[in-house]
Parts: sequence; C-alpha cells; structure tokens
Amino acid sequence: MRGFVSASLCADQIEFGIRTKRLVFTGQVENMRILMLMQWFHPEPDFKGLPFAKELARRGHVVEVLTGFPNYPRGKIYPGYRVRPWQIENIEGIRVCRVALYPSHDRSSFRRGLNYL
Repeated sequence: MRGFVSASLCADQIEFGIRTKRLVFTGQVENMRILMLMQWFHPEPDFKGLPFAKELARRGHVVEVLTGFPNYPRGKIYPGYRVRPWQIENIEGIRVCRVALYPSHDRSSFRRGLNYL
C-alpha cells in the first residue's frame, strides 16, 4: 500500500554531467517508519496524539511513539502505571514506548525541571 503526501512539487530540470533529465514528483511515497516524540500521550487528556498516529497507520505507515509515563495534569503517575526504565505497550494498534521521568508539577523549579530531562 502506498501513502500520499499533500504537497506537490513542480517538475525541475537537473543537470547530470552533459545530459539533462526531468524529475517529476507523482505525490506517492513509500510507506514510512514514523517515530512520534511526544511529551503527552494517551491516556492523558486533551491531546490529539493517538488519533494522529492511528490515521498515519491507517495510511499504511509504521508508527511508533516515544513518550514518558502519563502524569499530566496532576504530576502523579496514572493508576496502572509505575515509573521504570521503560515500558512498551500497544494502544489501539500503535506501539508506545514509555521512558522514565520524574513526575512533578509543583512550584519547585528544580523538581519541575527534572520532569523535562
């Protein structure tokens, strides 16, 4: 299955030595492997990462997500999760790799900064 891109390119002439060849972009691309780096991802609220990843997968691309453990907006890890070096899960057909973080959303700038490392 092939995916399509929305942008179209005009045909340009490119010189190769003494010959000139015309390149034409057809709008079709091979299936891609896409890594989405996300600060927030499902089950955290109000973010559109999962629907976007599912649409890319529906178009035939292989999609993986790299994110932290869910802790937004309270700064506490969601039930069913615990901080460990990594955890791999499959959410609605999307492979999600969660990596360790320091969950903090308090007023301490030091602890809050650790959350972003």
